[in-house]
Amino acid sequence: PLTNDVATIKALLPALDTKIMPSSGHQVHRAISKSIDLLQQAGISAGSILLVTPELSGPDMEKSIEVASKQGVKVFTLGVGTQQATPISKPEGGFIQDEKGALIITALA
Repeated sequence: PLTNDVATIKALLPALDTKIMPSSGHQVHRAISKSIDLLQQAGISAGSILLVTPELSGPDMEKSIEVASKQGVKVFTLGVGTQQATPISKPEGGFIQDEKGALIITALA
């Protein structure tokens, strides 16, 4: 949601789930572009985005910074995960798998 209320952000973080995303994978630059679109639609010309991700490659970070800075938007990143590669657990038990049934392994990078 569009908010600058820290209490709202804290309240909504536990509800984040990979199932709410339309597709799997890390397409950070697309997420940043969509966030900028939403800010502009709300009439916010210079906002901030909180990016919650288990990984952010150098090229993704650079492209995201470039896209955001051109629009006067700041991007803050909250990294989640562990430094050791581990499968992503599901709240109901088990682990998240890709379309071929292989475990999705992630590490905070």
